[in-house]
Amino acid sequence: MKSKVVVGRTEVAVAIIFFATLVFLVGSVAASNVETIGSNSALPTNSPPGQGAAEIAQASQSQNIQPGYLPPPPPTPNQGGSGQTLDLPRVAPQSSPTSALELPRSQPEGRDASFEVPIQRQPQTTVGRISVTATDDSGRWIQNLRTQDVTVYEDGIQRPVLGLQRDTDTPISIGIVVDTSGSMSWKLAAAQAALRHFVGTLNPRDQFFMVAFSNRSFLLQDFTNNPADLERSIGMLHAYGQTALYDAVIQGLQKVEMGRWPKRALLVMTDGIDNESSHTLDDAIQAARQADVLIYTVGLGTTGASTGGFGGMSSVQIFPGFGIGIGGGGFRHHQMGMGEDERVDAQTLRRLSDETGATTFIMNPRVTDMSALDAHFQAISTELREQYTVRYASAGGMRPHQIRVEGRPGIEVRAPKWAGSATPDYGG
Repeated sequence: MKSKVVVGRTEVAVAIIFFATLVFLVGSVAASNVETIGSNSALPTNSPPGQGAAEIAQASQSQNIQPGYLPPPPPTPNQGGSGQTLDLPRVAPQSSPTSALELPRSQPEGRDASFEVPIQRQPQTTVGRISVTATDDSGRWIQNLRTQDVTVYEDGIQRPVLGLQRDTDTPISIGIVVDTSGSMSWKLAAAQAALRHFVGTLNPRDQFFMVAFSNRSFLLQDFTNNPADLERSIGMLHAYGQTALYDAVIQGLQKVEMGRWPKRALLVMTDGIDNESSHTLDDAIQAARQADVLIYTVGLGTTGASTGGFGGMSSVQIFPGFGIGIGGGGFRHHQMGMGEDERVDAQTLRRLSDETGATTFIMNPRVTDMSALDAHFQAISTELREQYTVRYASAGGMRPHQIRVEGRPGIEVRAPKWAGSATPDYGG
């Protein structure tokens, strides 16, 4: 019996020794693997030539999203994201972590807090703005127009007039678009003199640019408020080519919409009809409806009838003291000493001006004294200062709205037929 017990104890001891040896071996192998992994975490020093460079190049290519692009460096501490495309403003520190949990102040005795109406911002109102010219029955400017003197209809619905201001000192962004096609060669000298005088009558804060067009349009002077800059571009005018009038009007509208001032105008001078544009008259009119820009047109042509009024024009009176020819159709005449047939599309020019609330001047170029152009431009400059900007509640939206403005008895008003843009405004 005793020998069996001794044998059993011996077997247990052998088993213990075996398991202890096994645990030791497993631990040694694990430690060896850890060292191997640690030594392989970097490229070995005896790796083949070019192996490290290839891996680095592959990693860098994953960052080059497009050719030539380098991602900006990450912002350093205590800097507002320097070098990033968009810098977010810093968040102001809270006065205390519990400031958002402040309890409301107690209500006075006898007042039920459940009936308190919170103060809310007034609903958004879309505000339309149009330029309005107002005269009395005698053609004199109205000096003290009031909101109750005009009624604004948008798409046939009367809209509240929110306010108005007289534009005596209102700065304007103005584009000057001049026809320099071949038929203008003998008229450019007078046109240049009139343009120089026109620029001299503008507000010192007005900004203006000049586009010359024939087969295509050329920006001779970008936006400036320095008359000397425009003087240089006026001196560059020379005549050649055909007449791409509609293209020039559309490009002029696109350019003047980039101006810094909300009130914008385009002055277009031409002596012929369009014969080269890639756009149509409807395209130009649609662009005018969207732009909210006054388009004043000066046409150098003749009605073919007996001349009358100021400067050899028809006797139709629109501006106080100035005769304005607004006859329609394509008028023909023969240039002095040239025997060359010319036409001016007065109906087209009138449509462009009427759509925007401006006017058209038609002048007979056969009149030897071309200084009448000077009077036309002076009249345009004067009207721009005598107008009113009327603010009204608009239905808003992206499409143009049909506009009709009426004056009270004794007041004649002229306004755009369409308004294409409006800006959000808030009451309260």
